[in-house]
Amino acid sequence: LKQRIAASILLEMIAGTTSELYNSLLEQELINTSFGFEQFTGFGYAATFFSGESKNPEEVAKQITAQIEKIRKNGIDPEAFERIRRKLYGRAVMSFNDIDEVANDLVGAHFDGTGVFEDIEIYRTITIDDVKEVLDNTMGKAEISARAKAAMDKYDIKPDIIIGCAGGGSNLGGLIAPFMGEKIKGNADYRFIAVEPAS
Repeated sequence: LKQRIAASILLEMIAGTTSELYNSLLEQELINTSFGFEQFTGFGYAATFFSGESKNPEEVAKQITAQIEKIRKNGIDPEAFERIRRKLYGRAVMSFNDIDEVANDLVGAHFDGTGVFEDIEIYRTITIDDVKEVLDNTMGKAEISARAKAAMDKYDIKPDIIIGCAGGGSNLGGLIAPFMGEKIKGNADYRFIAVEPAS
């Protein structure tokens, strides 16, 4: 749960509606207000997806990757972190005013094996180091997956099966992300296999 909350803060910093990247992409008319992001997590996996409409999705992906590397190089801005932490903390508290949100929170907490108020406590106590850990352990895989896809495209290779390590989650999620996009669009029919060592 803490990793998921740290990721939500990081994603807001990278491409939230108040971020430098989001507004720059809007000004360049590379995205519209349908642009967004989502992180999927579960036992042994984590994957981040950016979605929306664009006339040049390759350039959008390039600028997202560049922004991630910029944050990695310059470090996480403490003021931006605190502003977004408070924003998401307030949103989590306000969600208890909506009966549908409360029902969803109860179901989610049950399946996650957590308390329904646990996320509020994490938003209150989470640190920049927690967010940096997510940046280092998950976002760094985007470049690896982009290189793998680019190398295969260069030599006109279309894999039938893509196998990745699911032990820590980010390797598999990062590797399959560009291929999953083609599969979802119906442009390819890859088979994905998640593996982890028996030890």
